[in-house]
Formats: sequence, C-alpha cells, structure tokens
Amino acid sequence: MNAIPSQMSRDSNRSKLEDAAIFRRGWIMTILVTILFMINFADKAVLGLAATPIMRDFHLSPTQFGELSGVFFLLFGISGIIGGIVSTRVSTNKILLVLAVLWGIAMLPVIMAPTLAMLYANRIALGAAEGPTSPIITHFVQKWFDEAQRTLPTSVSYIGGGLGLFVAGPLLTWSIFHWGWRVTFGLLAIVAVLWAIMWFFVGQEGPYTTYASMEEKPSEWQGALDPHVSYWLLFISRTWLGIFIAGIGAYWALVAGIVWMPRVLEQALGYSHGSVGLLVAVPQ
Repeated sequence: MNAIPSQMSRDSNRSKLEDAAIFRRGWIMTILVTILFMINFADKAVLGLAATPIMRDFHLSPTQFGELSGVFFLLFGISGIIGGIVSTRVSTNKILLVLAVLWGIAMLPVIMAPTLAMLYANRIALGAAEGPTSPIITHFVQKWFDEAQRTLPTSVSYIGGGLGLFVAGPLLTWSIFHWGWRVTFGLLAIVAVLWAIMWFFVGQEGPYTTYASMEEKPSEWQGALDPHVSYWLLFISRTWLGIFIAGIGAYWALVAGIVWMPRVLEQALGYSHGSVGLLVAVPQ
C-alpha cells in the first residue's frame, strides 16, 4: 500500500525537476534570441549612422537617400506574413537559423561590389529577411513557457531592439569613422553568421506548442483559439486592425529615428561623428 504513494511522490518530484529544467532552458533560449534582436536592429540602424559618407560617396540628395532607406520596407511586411504562415509548418528554431544566415548573405552585395545598385539590393534583401523576425521570435519564446509565464520572457526578448540600438550606436559609429561603412557592413554580416553557427548547435524548439486539449482552454476563449479560424477572419478583426494602425505610427517614428536622426545631429546641429553614436543610443 505504501508503494503507490511513494511512486507518486517520485513521479511528482521528477515532474518538478523536468519543469525547472525546461524553465531554465527557456530563459537561455530567450537570452539568445534577444541577442538576435540586437543584431536585427543594428542592421536597421547602420544605414542611418553611415548616412553622411554614403551620401558623399554616391552623391545622393536627401530625397535619394530617403528612397534608399525606404526600400528596406518594400518586402518587409509581405515577408513577415509569409514567415507567419511558414511557422505553422516549420519549426521556429529552424526559421530563426535561416533568417540569421540570410542577413549575412544580404550583406554580400555591398561587401563584394560596393555600388549604389548593390546597396539597394542589400536593403531590399535585408528587409525581406528581417520582416518575419519579430513574430517568429515571439512564437519561439512562447513555446518555452506555459501560459502563466510567457509575458516576462516575451517582453525581455523585445528589449533586444532597444538594446541593439543602444549598443550599435557607439560601436557602429566608431567602426564607420575608423574603418569605413563598407567594412562595418561586413562586420554585421560576420556577427549574423556567427550567431547562426552558434544557434545551429544550441537552438532548440520549446515543448509548449498549444493547449494540450480543448478542455484546458478557458471556455470564453474556445472560438478565439480554434486553430481552424481563417486568416481572413483574423485580418478583419478589430484587434488586428488596431495593431496594424498602431504599427504604422510606430514604424514611422522608428524609421525617422534610425535613418534621419544621425544625419540631423551631425549636419544640422553640428555634433561630432563620435558624439552622434552616443546621442542615438541615449533614447534607447
């Protein structure tokens, strides 16, 4: 009679140890994708930080530089949607690996043939490769934590965006000033590839994918969490439309900050090249 409670106790302890191990592993994965987010935003910021030498080298007017900056988002949104659809069929762990590799490849045109056409190709390809990053990272992180624990690690992963700009501001500005913007693009490619190599060996998919059964879902969420809800219904929902509209304003401010702020600080306000990197980092 005593064997049964003893066995149950051992199973319970084993379950707790397994849950603790998953929780710790989940935080390691969260930190690693936070670093990926930092690389993501450094890639976005480098063009604005290098605005002055790029405009000088290619004799670009502010309007032409604005066009060059804008093409980054030509395929950004479309690839984000495609990435979301793909993530329902391919593990997010593998998608993040591919994205990081693509970021490195996207830098090759500028490194191999630093012409204006290649710079355009770089920004278009990089935008397409970075479009799915945010939703895929969110999806990946939430697979490592149960429903009650997901908010904090998801928020931490998004810190990588601001932290990336905070770190990239001074470092990329120093690199551009001392080694040139072409070398700096190459360094970002190397960082992305190194992260991908590391991820190939340590990246893992989390154990939490969805509710184990319909019975575990809160009754009022049954319809909302039905995996068979069509994309059309999602895209016309008030929640999605609200996020879409808010995203327009958020990215407007983001682009203005990372593309034009360094140029304004240096050319209009007279700050030195070294000070610009620090000032760009401060708001983050």
